[in-house]
Amino acid sequence: CDPATHRALARRVFLLRYRLAPQNPFPAAIIDALISYLYLLYPPPGALHSPVPASKIIIAGDSAGGGLAFALLQVLLHLNRKPGPAPKDEDEGFSRASSQANFSIPWRSSQRSIPLPGGIVGLSAWVDVSRCLGEIRLSNGNRGSEVECLEWDYLLAPAEQRKGKYLPSPAWPENPGRTHLYAPDELINHPLVSPIGAESWYGSPPIWMCVGDECLRDTNLFLAHRLLASNVCVRFLKYTSMPHCFQMMVPHLEVSRKSIANVGEFIEAIFTDGSVKVGQTRVDPKGDPKGEVPDDELSLGGLKLEDVAALMKNEIKLWKERAQKEKEIKGSGRF
Repeated sequence: CDPATHRALARRVFLLRYRLAPQNPFPAAIIDALISYLYLLYPPPGALHSPVPASKIIIAGDSAGGGLAFALLQVLLHLNRKPGPAPKDEDEGFSRASSQANFSIPWRSSQRSIPLPGGIVGLSAWVDVSRCLGEIRLSNGNRGSEVECLEWDYLLAPAEQRKGKYLPSPAWPENPGRTHLYAPDELINHPLVSPIGAESWYGSPPIWMCVGDECLRDTNLFLAHRLLASNVCVRFLKYTSMPHCFQMMVPHLEVSRKSIANVGEFIEAIFTDGSVKVGQTRVDPKGDPKGEVPDDELSLGGLKLEDVAALMKNEIKLWKERAQKEKEIKGSGRF
């Protein structure tokens, strides 16, 4: 990515180079993201920018960065939510304004509030680190996108990833061991690691998100379903036959240019009159809209949050079993 690939956004971009796993596992990246947000809101003396109003900040990311954007949103929602249990999907009359709490944190020797941003953008967001929606059958008889979409995507299927062998490395400590790059096994299904498992998105700012016919398709469909269930203003686009992060992989295609321009329109709407176009739209390989994505498709045929939680736990179990097998092979000298 460079200024040329995102010029259609027509806005200043603050690019965060957050710490990466496995050398810096969770929560390093989300801490870096939160500090960067505070840096924009409350710059220190000598900074090259003046304070940026939260309403003029869009938190955006693709792939792992998209997952980080949604995880940071969960942190901000939690900090701004009134004490008590988070609202559930069936709760009525809950608005963004009613969720605000007078919460502040110490930042550079002063107590500072942390308002919500103007919006969120996620492109092919990795919102389920376990990648659990592969070896399942949906109600329509299809396999999960982690298997069904392999012909369109360049990402490895979870089953193939589990076959990988990790050689000894200072970046990969054996004790305590973990089977995932990003976080300890027991935290993989935590909503700040895998935002797809969040119980509530009530109070969120407007959200623009998209996904292709890629391995991460179903997790993004389900996240869009969860956002809509929380009465969030969502603009969701599902791109037919497009791979993971196609906007960056094939930027010369018209569909990629139109997609980035669509993000620009979303940002412009938030920064001007706030009239964000909402909907769940299917887009063809030329970048033209081709009808609505039905609710049943978004919910993966009626999948519930507890169903996804169970699938995540099972996927983590499979990774741990594979890691234990590798350890046994290594101990026998056959590694």
